[in-house]
Amino acid sequence: MNVPRMTPLQFAILTLISTEIKGEELRNKLKKFYGIEEFGPKFYQLMDRLETLRWISSRFEQKVINGQIMREKFYRITEHGLLALVATREFYNANR
Repeated sequence: MNVPRMTPLQFAILTLISTEIKGEELRNKLKKFYGIEEFGPKFYQLMDRLETLRWISSRFEQKVINGQIMREKFYRITEHGLLALVATREFYNANR
């Protein structure tokens, strides 16, 4: 039996990234649907690990708000991430 190497938190995040999503929106969905509050550096460290695994990709978008330059980070699940998500879901469905 091949146990998935994906943590429950990683699984929750990947299930919420069906289309490109802002980091802030993703954090709000984590809280709303799973009761998980991942904010600040901890959240971005987690997302960096997912990117290192090639399960997600990200990009920045710059905009000006009240004369201040702000950068928003957007995330997208990759094909590799989708395959890992499907394999993990199939594992847990088969072992209920």
